[in-house]
Amino acid sequence: QLPLTISNIGTAPLNWTMSGLASYLSASLTKGSIAEGGKATIYVVLDRSRMPDSVDTTLSISDGTSSVTVLVSATKGKAILDVSPTSINFGESETTQRFTVSNTGTAELSWSLKNINTDCLTFSPSSGVITPGGSKSVEVTLNRGIMPASLDTSVTVTCGTMEKKVSIKGQKPEDYS
Repeated sequence: QLPLTISNIGTAPLNWTMSGLASYLSASLTKGSIAEGGKATIYVVLDRSRMPDSVDTTLSISDGTSSVTVLVSATKGKAILDVSPTSINFGESETTQRFTVSNTGTAELSWSLKNINTDCLTFSPSSGVITPGGSKSVEVTLNRGIMPASLDTSVTVTCGTMEKKVSIKGQKPEDYS
């Protein structure tokens, strides 16, 4: 909600009305009277759950003779998924690797992992929520005792509207028993 102040700089009472409220906008008052030299503060409220992705609309405040236009602009926040690195390799000896899930957007990001196609890998955490500008490290653990001779798979990080793949590779050493 944002305040909007209407001032009466005239020498008589000001009777005003507001028009142009879109379905996603509301105001604490849409009409009123202000004594000479007085002012009134009204609050314009934007319902972000009902607004389109971008808003550029106008409100009109009129006294019946003249009017003033007030521009209302807003952009809906958007989460943006980023993953780094997008490829990890356990080689012949590593058992733990990491990748980072980041939110480079302006809204909260809910993410999860999908398409985990092997029992030899565990991921911690496997889902979460990241604030705008934040990140979370995901630990990938390889169970070498049950891995195939050559591991070549991937996992998908998703937030519902975007997906990023992380390629995962590793090999058993030739003398592994």
